[in-house]
Amino acid sequence: MKRILGFSFVACLLSCTAPLTNHAQTTWTVGNTTLTETDLVTGISLPWEILWGPDDYIWATLRTGKVLRIDPETGNYTTILDIAVAGSGSSEPGLLGMALHPDFASTPEVFLVYCYASGNSVKERLVKYTWDGTALTGETNLINNIPGNWIHDGSRLVISPDNKIMMTTGDTGTGGDLSQDMSSLNGKVLRINLDGTIPADNPDPSSYVWSFGHRNSQGLCYGPTGILYESEHGQNSSDEFNIIEVSRNYGWPDVEGACNTASEQTFCNGNNVKEPLKEWSPCVAVNGISYYDHPAIPEWSNSIIMGVMGGLNGTTSSNDRVSVLHLSTDGLSVTSEDKYFTTLNQRFRDVCESIHWSNLCCAQWWFLSRNNTK
Repeated sequence: MKRILGFSFVACLLSCTAPLTNHAQTTWTVGNTTLTETDLVTGISLPWEILWGPDDYIWATLRTGKVLRIDPETGNYTTILDIAVAGSGSSEPGLLGMALHPDFASTPEVFLVYCYASGNSVKERLVKYTWDGTALTGETNLINNIPGNWIHDGSRLVISPDNKIMMTTGDTGTGGDLSQDMSSLNGKVLRINLDGTIPADNPDPSSYVWSFGHRNSQGLCYGPTGILYESEHGQNSSDEFNIIEVSRNYGWPDVEGACNTASEQTFCNGNNVKEPLKEWSPCVAVNGISYYDHPAIPEWSNSIIMGVMGGLNGTTSSNDRVSVLHLSTDGLSVTSEDKYFTTLNQRFRDVCESIHWSNLCCAQWWFLSRNNTK
């Protein structure tokens, strides 16, 4: 079963319109805060990304090629885009990351990354569509022909404070050599103008590359001071949580996690490698991330909320969870990690948040989970 779970954190509790029937516990306690658990949508196929839109709807991508627009009050949704993707989403490629234009009210554009078949190979492209109030129309290619594969395609999108698209790409699972190749867009974080051109102030004004040496990043978000955080899949060990800095090398495939072997230290010293703030070994499959800092849930203030899918191939169900990474005041280190919802047996892929400011009493988090699928 694939589902979008809702948790309402309240001073005045939101009603639980569709409680889970297969879990005895539908409320959770976090310090002095009560969380009420709700199924919003069930039965959808291979969900990948969820965003809370400026229209107060949840926007979701399905790896099979669909974009859904979901009413968070009722769970009713409409399919606003349905495109052909490589493998029909049956393996890792498909419709992946999504971001909405920062001035969506006047420029209703939606940015998407998806994988497509090119002969016998897989390619990836960044595109934009226009929202006409009913559907997404008029695909425009921004970056085309990025090498892809049946594994390790990334790709998370976020809009920066200076209105650039930040995009992660995977190493395509071919050993990681592309991650260190500055002529390749794979294994990178890319920085792109909203019209698809290369920003003139990129490190190389002829290249989208912002940082490199990445393996397969599927989490990206900004903190309040402009810090760009990233979560990244390791191989068998060293899942990473990073701060992304311009022109920095993140080591893959020569370094996994911290620079803690003789060969890694030599490589790190010679190649300006940025070490992770935190790593997990063996891998727990870290995914979508979001920064949170609001008094509705004081226990989670100044933290990164991260979806975790669990151990290798989903075999370590006790690692399936939502992690709360508490940050230092300056945001430059992780002080502790709390783990929630570990008994749900759900593989948490992504998270999104809604804050209802009108009465300052309610906040909602929505978690995209998938049971026993990769």
